[in-house]
Amino acid sequence: MAPAAKTAMPQAKFHAIRALELDPTLAEAHVSLGVVLMLYEWNWAEAEKQFRLALRLNSRSLSAQTEYAWFLMNMGRWPEATNQLAKALALASGDAGVEAHLTWYLLHQGKYDQAADLCLKVLKANPRNFGARIRLARVYEFQEWFQKSLEEIEKVRAQDDSTDLMALAGYLHARLGSNTEARELLTSLEDQRNQYVSAYYKALICAGLEERERAIKHLTQAYKDRSGLLVGWMNELGLQADPHWNGLRSDEGFIELVKKLSLSGNTRAP
Repeated sequence: MAPAAKTAMPQAKFHAIRALELDPTLAEAHVSLGVVLMLYEWNWAEAEKQFRLALRLNSRSLSAQTEYAWFLMNMGRWPEATNQLAKALALASGDAGVEAHLTWYLLHQGKYDQAADLCLKVLKANPRNFGARIRLARVYEFQEWFQKSLEEIEKVRAQDDSTDLMALAGYLHARLGSNTEARELLTSLEDQRNQYVSAYYKALICAGLEERERAIKHLTQAYKDRSGLLVGWMNELGLQADPHWNGLRSDEGFIELVKKLSLSGNTRAP
């Protein structure tokens, strides 16, 4: 089965370009194009050009504010990211998307208590906000509270056992030393026949199991598949910034992948 990105992203780019041909002043079309350039083509200069264009056309575009803030975080440009996120918060402090970006930002900054408080505030208002619960699990994981992290992931899996959650659970089981459970989840991902499973997710469990060679093999496949997860998407923070990959950072294959992605500036905030 073909990777979803190789069909969805070119289609998204086609529609964005078509919309801009009809009306070059459509800020949201520039944002959509910027997202494709960032997550799929890894063309950082052109992606930034589109986000900045969108903001010039509509400085109050929330999607432009948040996606540009995410881009700046990916680039490791922290003062600019801080400023951009502040603008998004000024526009819509209670917006779910803004709060999600703010949580990732706080994680990057090592402000774990604030990140956890934000997630818990969202969950108090809506206990079924799965995104906030997954982010809370990642906050715990950043602090190496793997059991607490797994408990939050399992709460979501009880309602939606998607491949990304299977991978996160497998990684956490491995970090807790429950290798049998981790391998069972890895096998489940590898045996999927009715849907595409990103090689990134298989690499994640292998990294938790400290199977470096297999992890690099799967990450290399994810690179060939143009997976946006490599540069920070959904609940991942990208190869250079996410602690999932700390055990691989000295590996030559990993270093080469980071160079190919031109992500040398994407690191945790100092």
